[in-house]
Amino acid sequence: MANYYMALMNSGNEEKFKHYGNAALNCKAKLSAAEKLIKGTMVILMEKKDAYLTGVGKKLVEMYPKDVAAYYLLLDYQDRVGDINGSHETLLKALEITERPAPVYNMLGYSYMSLNQNDKAEVAFDKYIELVPDNPNIYDSRGDFYMNIKEYGKAYDTYIKSNALDPQWGLEKAKKAKHIFEVKEPAMVAVTALLDKYNSAFKAKDVATLAAFLAEDGLYCGTDPSEIWDKKQASVGFEEGLASISLVIDHTVDRREMLIAED
Repeated sequence: MANYYMALMNSGNEEKFKHYGNAALNCKAKLSAAEKLIKGTMVILMEKKDAYLTGVGKKLVEMYPKDVAAYYLLLDYQDRVGDINGSHETLLKALEITERPAPVYNMLGYSYMSLNQNDKAEVAFDKYIELVPDNPNIYDSRGDFYMNIKEYGKAYDTYIKSNALDPQWGLEKAKKAKHIFEVKEPAMVAVTALLDKYNSAFKAKDVATLAAFLAEDGLYCGTDPSEIWDKKQASVGFEEGLASISLVIDHTVDRREMLIAED
């Protein structure tokens, strides 16, 4: 079982995964019925790491309904096939029977985030902190939560708390949060403000303001491949296209994505 768990933990490292997986398969110890089931899954995982093994996991839970290890194995199998709702249900059941709820609350926090239930995720991470206040992982997880909700300043502070408890934790994540907070976030705010002004001018059919937004050396695309204009041509296009009194422009921007380069 030690080799089996090490194989699962190293699924992203092919060499280590095969090393521990083969060690688990070559074990000559006498196995229980459940261990035989588990060993059988390693044969399958060696061929296909995202194989559907949820049925085996559920069977293990049936065999050992009061053993949290069975729920953790089911959880791993569900995560491998992207069963978000199933894994969330498994965590809730594990919470009911475990004598060590702290790690379950940690995983539950991430589960709630994956379900876009950030309020419940925050409650779960708060409970995690309450149970093991000196564990650096709690602040690492809480930092991930703040990154998820785009509160990068708080994420930085929380990762630094993690690093203060153990220098092996949090520093690289803190650097990333700081970079986003100091560089990327202001850039995104600035671009958002400019695009909002541009859209407002477009709705108001304010040709002069629209033309002022255009770079002098820019090339501007129309609605078909032949329409590639310089600033002067694009400005004329605005004047002609927006001249009609009957034209009413009323649109809402409900999604905007920006990718900001690291440099």
